Amino acid sequence: GNVVDNVEVTVTGRVNVRSGPGTYYPIKQELQKGTALVITETFKVNNTLWGKCEFGWLSLHYTDYADVVSTIQGCNADVVAIQELDSVTHRSNGRDVLKELALLSQYYPIYGASISYGGGKYGVGIVSRKRPISVRQLALPGREEKRTMLVAEFDDFVLGCTHLSLTEEDRLASVDMIVAEAASFNKPFFLAGDLNDTIG
Repeated sequence: GNVVDNVEVTVTGRVNVRSGPGTYYPIKQELQKGTALVITETFKVNNTLWGKCEFGWLSLHYTDYADVVSTIQGCNADVVAIQELDSVTHRSNGRDVLKELALLSQYYPIYGASISYGGGKYGVGIVSRKRPISVRQLALPGREEKRTMLVAEFDDFVLGCTHLSLTEEDRLASVDMIVAEAASFNKPFFLAGDLNDTIG
């Protein structure tokens, strides 16, 4: 199995805890919806990710964020850009959302905070199959809220992940900065995110 760094998950329905990772292991007990657990190890069995907690092993399909994880895994992408991400805020119950998504998806997490919010941070993130060569953040204009672009460089390409301002003047100023950043690399640069605008 893969040892993980104590990631918290919450059970979304009644789920059996087993003595090992797989339905062929005996049931030790049943957990109720809303039970909070700390996962210390994962193991994949027939495309199902199992997690080890203090009570035993359970399918992580029955934990929160399962729908988002299913979407990430279903698109089979090398990288996925995610916006409006809480990191240990009050409204996320002090949980590191991107870290949990990455664990359950079996991707590498890259987080870029835009602002302090609710006891933690709020920003954008990338999950990737491979660890990036380099990562940096570029501060972007945002008069109603600070904005950022998270830039992750990989062997064959660069990905910029951002959530642009609601203000048109700030968005247009951001474009020039993003173009300049893209031009600093000698490889394809892809931009993904919430641009807060429409075409035309």
